[in-house]
Amino acid sequence: MTTRQLFVFDSPQQLSEKAAQGWIDQGNQAILDNGAFHIALSGGSTPKRLFKVMAQPTFAQQLEWSKIHIYFGDERCVPADHPDSNYKMAFDELLSHVPCPADNIHRMAGELDDPATAAHQYSQTLIDNVPLDAKAIPCFDLIFLGIGTDGHTASLFPESDALFEEHKLAVANYVEKLQSWRLTLTYPTINNAKKIIVLAEGEQKADLIHEIFTTDTHNYPIQKVIPKYGDLMWYVDKDAAKKMPN
Repeated sequence: MTTRQLFVFDSPQQLSEKAAQGWIDQGNQAILDNGAFHIALSGGSTPKRLFKVMAQPTFAQQLEWSKIHIYFGDERCVPADHPDSNYKMAFDELLSHVPCPADNIHRMAGELDDPATAAHQYSQTLIDNVPLDAKAIPCFDLIFLGIGTDGHTASLFPESDALFEEHKLAVANYVEKLQSWRLTLTYPTINNAKKIIVLAEGEQKADLIHEIFTTDTHNYPIQKVIPKYGDLMWYVDKDAAKKMPN
C-alpha cells in the first residue's frame, strides 16, 4: 500500500542532505538485494543543490557507483552541452565528480530533430536496462521529482497531452506556455517506482503545498503521482511548508 509522507526541513541545505541520505540508503539496499540501483533524476534548482551534496566525498563514498544506473525524468530538447540541459547540470554538479561508469548514465537525446524519436529511443533504453515487472513496465528503485508553481512535475505540464498517456513509457510533450517540446517519463513509468521523493523549497510553493495536503482537489499534475507499490515522500523546506497546519 502506498503511503504519502511530508518531511519539513529547516533549510534547503538540510533538505538536500536528507535527500542525499535517502538516495544512499535506497541505493545500498537495492544493491544488496539485486546487485544494482536504478535511479531517475530531476532537473531544477533544488536537485542542483542535492547533486552538489552528493558529490561531496562524505556522501559519494557511501555508494558503489559501478553498480548505479542513472536516468532522467525529463529533458529539454537541446544538445547535451546546452546550458538548459538537465543532463549537463547533473554532469557538471555530480556525475563528473563520481566514479559512475559512462555506460551506466542513460541520458535522453534532446538534440534529435524529432522529439518523438528521442522519446521512443528512451523508452527502449528503459526496457533494455531497468528491471521490468510482469507487465513489462520498468520498476525504478528511486525517482526524484521536482514541482513547479503550476503543479507540473517532470515535464508533465497542466493541459498537456502527456497527462493522458496510459501506455508509453516516455513521450515527447509539447508545452504550449513554453512554446517548446520536452521529453518526459509518463505516469505509468513514474508510478511503478519503488520509492518517489518530491523536492520542493521556497515560499512561492507554500500555497500549492497547502492545497495539495489539506484539500480534496486534484488540480495539478503532481497529484497524479501515486506509486502503485512504493512510498511517496515529500521533502520540503520550512518556507514551502509555512502555510501548513501544525
